[in-house]
Amino acid sequence: MNDFGISTKIIGWKPVNENIAYRILVSTKNGKYEIQKRFSEFALLQSLLIERGLGLLPSLPPKTIFKKNQDMNFINERMRGLQSYLSNLVSRHDVVISPLFMNFMELPNSDCKPLAMKRLVNFEAIADISSVRQSVSGVFIGESDLLSAPLLFISHQENSSLSRLGRVWSIIEPEETGYTLMWCLQPRSVKGASYPSINLDSDVTNAFHNLCTANTIDSSKFSYMVYSGFSFKCKNIIFISKKDALSIFSEHGTIDVFEGVISQLRARVSSGNNNPLLLKECIKPTKIQLHSSPIAFVHSPFSLDCNVKHRYTLSVGIDNSIRLFCFDQMKIISGGNLNKRLNGSRIMTCYLEKEHGRLGFFGSSSGQLLVLDMISQPPYLITSFSSQSDCKYPITSIVASNRLLVVAYSNIIKIFVMDMNAKHASCTINDNQPLRSIDTSFFSDMDIGTISSLCIYEDEYLFVGGTDILSLFKLNTNEEFTPPAMLFSYAIHAGKISYISIIPEKVLNIGQSSNNLKLLTAGEDGRVIFWKINNLIKAQTNNTIENDELLIEELDEKDKIENGQIRSLENLRSIELGDNSDDDLSSAFR
Repeated sequence: MNDFGISTKIIGWKPVNENIAYRILVSTKNGKYEIQKRFSEFALLQSLLIERGLGLLPSLPPKTIFKKNQDMNFINERMRGLQSYLSNLVSRHDVVISPLFMNFMELPNSDCKPLAMKRLVNFEAIADISSVRQSVSGVFIGESDLLSAPLLFISHQENSSLSRLGRVWSIIEPEETGYTLMWCLQPRSVKGASYPSINLDSDVTNAFHNLCTANTIDSSKFSYMVYSGFSFKCKNIIFISKKDALSIFSEHGTIDVFEGVISQLRARVSSGNNNPLLLKECIKPTKIQLHSSPIAFVHSPFSLDCNVKHRYTLSVGIDNSIRLFCFDQMKIISGGNLNKRLNGSRIMTCYLEKEHGRLGFFGSSSGQLLVLDMISQPPYLITSFSSQSDCKYPITSIVASNRLLVVAYSNIIKIFVMDMNAKHASCTINDNQPLRSIDTSFFSDMDIGTISSLCIYEDEYLFVGGTDILSLFKLNTNEEFTPPAMLFSYAIHAGKISYISIIPEKVLNIGQSSNNLKLLTAGEDGRVIFWKINNLIKAQTNNTIENDELLIEELDEKDKIENGQIRSLENLRSIELGDNSDDDLSSAFR
């Protein structure tokens, strides 16, 4: 029996109207009971969960048109496949909390409560900020004495095929391929916490709609105070409040520094002008040449984590040049080029450790990982290793703690034990055998795409961002024989998820419990979404289920209970099977 007090076992089958019904024994903390489900009902459950935006769902056993549905070998094979399917479903928090799953399992009213208790990890949208339909390339949360609320700085870059023509396309039709905006994270009418429902564009995935509540705040409730478009792609954005300087990493290899931004805003507010500040029209930037080639990407550990004390950024050029830049001193600390070490491949991603900003991790298109001491000049190679023979994929994302190194090879994740002392520039990685491996295709036939972002929490929980989909895995690193478990997976963005980060508790702290973790995601769809992760902190410390009467209020009781009775799936959508359907999936939707 799992943490939620529920387990399932297929114990047999019986013929029903020339079809097969599978007998399922459901065990809960209050007892056991049996239900019977046809394959078409499993298929309907799968399709409804996908409609709700759940991602990386386990696969149903394949259908066949060549065998009769009462062939014993076929039935036994299908039973094994359905048992695996159910076992995977009941291990996932997002599935177990779903009214669709409760309906399918025909859970008695008394057994619905334990499934929705405070031990169950789930999440909901706090706010959605979007105004530019360009990919988010940088996010920074800062403060200023001008406002009591935190400030959100966002940079965007156009990733369309036409924008890749660069100056050639601008001659044909001038356009702005980069944008920056500064938002005040203090919603209007904050005293009234009940906001109207969000009117979202039709291209937003279903899961985002379903994870919104009446208190989710959309862009119309926030004010953007600084706005500017550029003829170049903005690769990242940094704001240093001590210097009142907004810095934009340009694709041309420069950092464009706009000084006196808040001072300009203060003067405008004092004069009664509340219109957004058009940055490039009011302030002429100072340019710092960072790379001689276009910048490919920038990693800034302090952009979203207020606990990071250093002000270093790590950047990579398209020519494999690397730079460590210090924003306290506004100068390049060290740099070099990795071409000789990469043997014809290119850097795909980089990561700068948070504690001292000294160790830089680089992943290549050939699966090679390098760790360099970026404080030394030139940067000194500490260690490196190549992907193992079973994993010849490019490295697409890296994240590290003092104990663990997490590396994404396209859609496969390897977790290595690491002994890192950033202060003394030492790093030892046990690359002979990864501590854990996560192959997303093992969990589902659904495609997560290329893993583009990672975020690790307490060395035990790993957030993974791919194309559209955000997933949360429990690594079980302290349990030797327990493999990683997927807790939830939702399609929340349209396109690649560029950023996943835990954010300070004080950000958007409107009636939120301190026991909830806050998360930020940003993607190619131009959206920056703030999330509340319910019960993840408690899941770290609680080993038993408590307070059965505590329900998650977000469950829509109307969806699963009617006149005190749990409605079956047939009540939600009729299922009609033709005489020769063989439990055909399409027949479930006639």
